[in-house]
Amino acid sequence: MKILAFFSLTPGGGEILVIMLAMLLLFGAERLPGLARMLGRALAAMRRGLDEVRREIEDSAKVPTIGKEDRKSSNDWKKPPEKFQ
Repeated sequence: MKILAFFSLTPGGGEILVIMLAMLLLFGAERLPGLARMLGRALAAMRRGLDEVRREIEDSAKVPTIGKEDRKSSNDWKKPPEKFQ
């Protein structure tokens, strides 16, 4: 039962220590800084991509505003288009 309590849903100090020890044994001390840099760059690229997608979604959801030059008087809609006159 203690083994199940050791590996809970959220990693604690013990789990992180076991993971770090396993990484040290698998990859060696020389390759760990390079792997950490590569992981950091990958996470930064993913974050930039997510920010870009979020920005595009927000931009597409914006409603365009009408300026004074684009507004028509209230009687313009009653007139037929010029090509039908």
